Amino acid sequence: MKYVSTLSVEEFRSALKKTFDASAPRGHIPELSQATVFCSKDSCTIACTNLTQWCQTTIPAQGDAFSLTFYDTRKLLDACSYFSGELRLEFYSNDSQSTSGRTSDNEVSIISNGRELHQLSLASDLIPPPKEFHPDHVYTINAGTFSNMFRQIQHAVSDDQNRPGTCCAQFIGNKMFALDGYRLSVRTIPGFYAEKPFLIPRKAMELLSVFGEADCTLSVGTEYMSVKNGSTRLTSRIPAEEPFPLESAIPTTFSTECVVEVSSVQKAMRYLIKMSGSRFGREKKPVRLSDGHFSICGNTGLYRATAALDPIPDIEIGYNPRYLLEAFESLSLKMSGTVKMGFTTPVGPTLLTDEAGRMEMILPVRLKDETPKFYHIQQSGAA
Repeated sequence: MKYVSTLSVEEFRSALKKTFDASAPRGHIPELSQATVFCSKDSCTIACTNLTQWCQTTIPAQGDAFSLTFYDTRKLLDACSYFSGELRLEFYSNDSQSTSGRTSDNEVSIISNGRELHQLSLASDLIPPPKEFHPDHVYTINAGTFSNMFRQIQHAVSDDQNRPGTCCAQFIGNKMFALDGYRLSVRTIPGFYAEKPFLIPRKAMELLSVFGEADCTLSVGTEYMSVKNGSTRLTSRIPAEEPFPLESAIPTTFSTECVVEVSSVQKAMRYLIKMSGSRFGREKKPVRLSDGHFSICGNTGLYRATAALDPIPDIEIGYNPRYLLEAFESLSLKMSGTVKMGFTTPVGPTLLTDEAGRMEMILPVRLKDETPKFYHIQQSGAA
């Protein structure tokens, strides 16, 4: 049986590229690596999913009702760059279906401006539709603002799937934050207040880029959330966990504080990380802060760097150098010249804050003897 739908090339290519580039996973399941279209008599919805997130865009169309999953979406996108004007989508369906979801007679033809593309298609009923849910709370957000703030905190998002809550951006009141058990990153969202704490998975936060700088509707339910602007919609599952109690984790009193020049610490950390690279081993080296100097012990020597701290803190403490660098780099995204660095104890959290209220917290690590160990390569004797 033959089905036909007619639509604009530009609208089709833009919607397909936005949806496919944003959310089509690359994997061993063909159906999940391609875009699916659902055509009706007056619209065409293009969708991609990884079974946790769904991204879809609807554009005007005229024709029959049918659905299909493309066999090679990337090649189709390439072909669309040579099409113009009107696009004719023809789908030839056969009722007999193979175990792979593909049939020898299921074919899609795309025709525009004297150019044609013919491909096999995959069965669209293998792709589950996005979940419809009743939201508990609905907010208006700016996608660009949320995306920008997530980029600032994403270094503290965990990859530990055994703790799904730490793999998310978390929201309490007007705060967006992330923590992985070793560090915490917090930002204040202007003009936003969460009536009830909630979480959004990392991948869903990354997909907000499909909305650009547009204002969107954020709907949050018990198991799902969605973001919508016009004809584009993102839906995602959310973990059944309560967000971390943020206020109780942030220290309010400090044994010593100092003002730190952000760029000086960044340069010091890059130098020490580079110089401490294990030449003959793969040990992780902590960086030590003492007497206003950062130092690290590598396999071939001891390395030190001075940073601008005022006053010099009366404490000796160790950090993961990569975590410390990422915290200062995150604060530098909005050009913070200086930040306040508050120390509790040598084994307690360190808090970084700037004038805009952005916050980074890092847990210290245990320090070892700073005497460098030297490893020598044994020279083979002459033959």
